[in-house]
Amino acid sequence: VNRDRQAEHLSPAEVEEAERRAREWTPTPFRRTSEDDMREARFALERKDYKTAVRLYRSGADEGVAEAQSMLGLMYSIGFGVARDHKEAARLFRAAAVQGDMSGQESLALAYEEGKGVPQDHVRAYMWYVLAADTGSANLFTQHRDALASKLTASQLAEAKALAARCKASNFKTCE
Repeated sequence: VNRDRQAEHLSPAEVEEAERRAREWTPTPFRRTSEDDMREARFALERKDYKTAVRLYRSGADEGVAEAQSMLGLMYSIGFGVARDHKEAARLFRAAAVQGDMSGQESLALAYEEGKGVPQDHVRAYMWYVLAADTGSANLFTQHRDALASKLTASQLAEAKALAARCKASNFKTCE
C-alpha cells in the first residue's frame, strides 16, 4: 500500500528506476563492533556472568579499546572471572590511562598508591590522580589526590605536577 502511494507521486521512469534499485539491493551482513561487545560485557557483568564479561573485555582490550582495558584490569585486580593478578591489572590500567581513559587513570593511580602490581610510588599516584581529575569527575579524584598530597614533600608535589603537565602536553605519550 505504501509503495503504491509513493508511486503515485513518481513518473513511470522514476518507478522503473526505484524497482531496478530494489532488485539490485543486497543487505550488508551484520558485523559486531567493539561497542556491541562492550555493551554485552557490561550486561554480562551486571548478571555476574564473569566468564562472558572477561571474554568480551579481553577481545576489546586486545583491540586497544580503553574501556575494555580498564574493566578487564579491574576484573584482574578483584579476581572476578580470572585469577587475581595485580601486575596484569596495572598493565591494563596503564594501557587505558595513556589513551586518556579516566577510569584507567584513577585505577593506575590507586595501584601506585597501594603498590599493587607496580612499585609503590606516591609521586606517580599523585600524577595519575591529577590527570584523572582533569579528565573526569573532579570531585572524586581531587579528594584522592588531596589526601595523597599530605604524604608528599613540597619537592615531590612539584615533581608530580610537572610529570602530569608533561604527560598531558604529550597527549599521554611521555607519562612513565
